Amino acid sequence: MRTKQSPRLTLVQGGDGVDESGYVCTISGCESHAGITLPLTSKEVQLSELLSDLESRVATLEYKYLEVLDILNTDILPRVERLRSIKRMDTTKE
Repeated sequence: MRTKQSPRLTLVQGGDGVDESGYVCTISGCESHAGITLPLTSKEVQLSELLSDLESRVATLEYKYLEVLDILNTDILPRVERLRSIKRMDTTKE
């Protein structure tokens, strides 16, 4: 079983190239084995929109996390190390 992810939808494909229900789904609808496109129900559309919103929020949080991590590594940790070395020097002078 393979999982293919896109920014808007995740497809889980079985060995025959379709999901377990026999449909290949996209944002516009689902295709059966015969290639017939079925419209998404309103719940499926809502879930798709919620998934898209969630993916967007996760991407934003990941970006913010990486910014904070960069600040920690490039600014805060070096300052802490400098303060520790200054304190070590002060204690050795006494």
